[in-house]
Amino acid sequence: MFNLFLAVSPEIFIINATFILLIHGLVFSTSKKYDYPPLVSNVGWLGLLSVLITLLLLAAGHPLLTIAHLFWNNLFRRDNFTYFCQILLLLSTAGTISMCFDSSEQERFDASESIVLIPLPTRSMLFMISAYDSIAMYLAIEPQSLCFYVIAASKRKSEFSTEAGSKYLILGAFPSGILLFGCSMIYGSTGATHFDQLAKILTGYEITGARSSGIFMGILSIAVGSLFKITAVPF
Repeated sequence: MFNLFLAVSPEIFIINATFILLIHGLVFSTSKKYDYPPLVSNVGWLGLLSVLITLLLLAAGHPLLTIAHLFWNNLFRRDNFTYFCQILLLLSTAGTISMCFDSSEQERFDASESIVLIPLPTRSMLFMISAYDSIAMYLAIEPQSLCFYVIAASKRKSEFSTEAGSKYLILGAFPSGILLFGCSMIYGSTGATHFDQLAKILTGYEITGARSSGIFMGILSIAVGSLFKITAVPF
């Protein structure tokens, strides 16, 4: 039980740290003494500290891993590859928060909540990296997309920022539907959502007929939806 808790402790910690940062920003945003610029700086440093602590928790849980560690009814998988990807993600997040200090000072950007919205999608990305089920993958992708919509429109006084957030929200709904459609097509054709079960079905025997067409359409829809999500050319 302790090993299971330690395996998911990075995600649990970064969720709690994000809410604490949000409450901290709400409380001190009404203070004339601690409002901008001290508030943006404090939230930024606390956000950076929370990401580094999450990195330490992830490193502490790695020695307990075997070849592959499955948890939460096999919805998530933790192995050396996911560990490497999560380490890379947290380092990138720390670098992103560090770059926010200079940009906030240069542009006189006083929205501290935009910094809080950086660790929040990081939590979803951590779950997405270790997702071992198509439903878990979809549910991990969507919360981070919602955070990106808000970040795009975070400059409330800029018409361009508001327009960008609105367009991002509208265009982001289409790939979400396409991605979910692809997952449902594969489930309808195979009756499975776990990646290991899908691998056995797709490689174990030859699939023909309507099931083959359904699987092909599902994989194509997931690929198109994912490419839309990462705004790859020409999507």
